[in-house]
Amino acid sequence: MTPERFWELIDSLGGVADDETCERLDLELQRTGEGDAFADEVEVHVADLLRHCTVPAGMPEDSEEWLAAAVVAAGRDAYEATIAAGGEIDAARWRWRDAEALLVAGWSSHAAAVDTTPRDHDPAFPVTLQWKVAAPPVGVYTSHGVDDLGDDPETGVATSSDPAWDRARRYLMDDPGLTEELGALDWLDLHLVVREDSEVAEPELRPYPSPDAVRSVVLAVPQSLFADPDTRTEAYVEAVQAMVAGLAGRIQR
Repeated sequence: MTPERFWELIDSLGGVADDETCERLDLELQRTGEGDAFADEVEVHVADLLRHCTVPAGMPEDSEEWLAAAVVAAGRDAYEATIAAGGEIDAARWRWRDAEALLVAGWSSHAAAVDTTPRDHDPAFPVTLQWKVAAPPVGVYTSHGVDDLGDDPETGVATSSDPAWDRARRYLMDDPGLTEELGALDWLDLHLVVREDSEVAEPELRPYPSPDAVRSVVLAVPQSLFADPDTRTEAYVEAVQAMVAGLAGRIQR
């Protein structure tokens, strides 16, 4: 991994290493297959910083690496300036208490990221988002890689995240009518799967394993519906509403 690529990935953290930012970074590393190389670089940079600098006395055991990771997460300029200054790192300057998450980013392989075990419904929201495209837009992170396992959830689920999806879920769960309809479908495994436009021309409901024995339903949708970041939340909302409307009265337990 080149230094430029390493710091580009670090910059995606937005200056802070915590569970949320590192989870998204980890998904990107799983997608690109750069996890091992990135983890090695983090280890090298943390060790190099601790060779040039000291940490305050009295910090919790093993937290010196957390502090160093927080400095690395702040970006190349902050990292190089800290090494150049030497001496004791001012712990109060850095958000180090959550930075342990950076020390394990990249450890998960793509295979480990694909969940093939039976899953309980998310109690907060029973529809799972999966992005299965080669180049997701900025802000969208997915474990989907070069191996396409199809859309049947029993063959694997691509872990995906998007702040716009989080907003859409909150909006949808504030709709009593929709939550009631989703509750009536709680025996189904529901997925919203975003695909390349060349693979899906328009939204399509797909039952699995078969129309006569349905355990899971996928709404496959073209990526172009979510291209505009300003309207992506609304697009997610409309897609879930369309899924629920499309299933109403059509599938029985």
